[in-house]
Amino acid sequence: MKRVRARWVLGAVVALAAVAAAASLALPSLRSEPSRQRVLAPIVRAELVSRDSAPPQVTLKIQAGLSNGCAKPDGYSVARSGHVIQVTVWNSVPAGDVACTEVYGVYDLAVPLAGDLRPGAVDTVRVNGADVAHDVSVDGARLPSAPGTLS
Repeated sequence: MKRVRARWVLGAVVALAAVAAAASLALPSLRSEPSRQRVLAPIVRAELVSRDSAPPQVTLKIQAGLSNGCAKPDGYSVARSGHVIQVTVWNSVPAGDVACTEVYGVYDLAVPLAGDLRPGAVDTVRVNGADVAHDVSVDGARLPSAPGTLS
């Protein structure tokens, strides 16, 4: 009777181990994160903030969106083209067909622009293609008295 019970227990353990191994192979998305792709972040709000200092310090404060529970912040870049300062904000999302919670989130960024603004020059600041402010200059006279806001 003890031998039968021992064989039954051993058989059950082996069967459970086989089922667990097969399940882990059949569901690879549970074992590792899927590959991700970069997408432009939706911009909720952007404003220029300047400090009265020498040299002037100008920061672009951005509130960016996360379209669902799988989206993650993935950095930003700043580029100048003539009199336009282009800030690009990125998110990453899973590549392919992945189930995600439908929860919209936001996060904040502070992008320093003082080195990108030229003394006496009149510049435009864009975030992900939308103008945030026009007539921005580090001489203090042309900075908006109220922060420029992207709507």
